[in-house]
This record gives sequence, structure tokens and C-alpha cells, in this order.
Amino acid sequence: MMHQTDQPNSAYEGGPDSRPPQQLTFLAYYTAVGKLPFCGGGPATDTDRTWAKLYVELTTAADNVSTVLG
Repeated sequence: MMHQTDQPNSAYEGGPDSRPPQQLTFLAYYTAVGKLPFCGGGPATDTDRTWAKLYVELTTAADNVSTVLG
């Protein structure tokens, strides 16, 4: 899993400003690799946790991002 460098924006948050292709790519990524360790072996950053929390808000699947949320 790679660390995220930017905070999520309205394209990923759902609602009228969402961008379905970006949102679906984000959801697919976390579904596929959210349980894997980070590539550098380090812990999740605040930005990583923000993305993981958004994933949980949109999917209710906290288990899929267990590496990030701890």
C-alpha cells in the first residue's frame, strides 16, 4: 500500500461534486490493498487515515482498511 500525499476532495466524497470514475478507483484501491502493509513499512499518516475514514463512511467496510486504521 502506498502513502497518500493529498487530502481527499469533493470528487471523492459523494454528492453533487463527486466524480464517479475517481471515486470508484479510490474505492477499488482500498478494497484491494487496504489490509496490506505500507510499502515503506512505516505507519499510516494523518492523510492516510483521512482517506481510510472516507472509505469507511462510503462503504461501512472498516475491516478493508484495518492496516490504516489500526
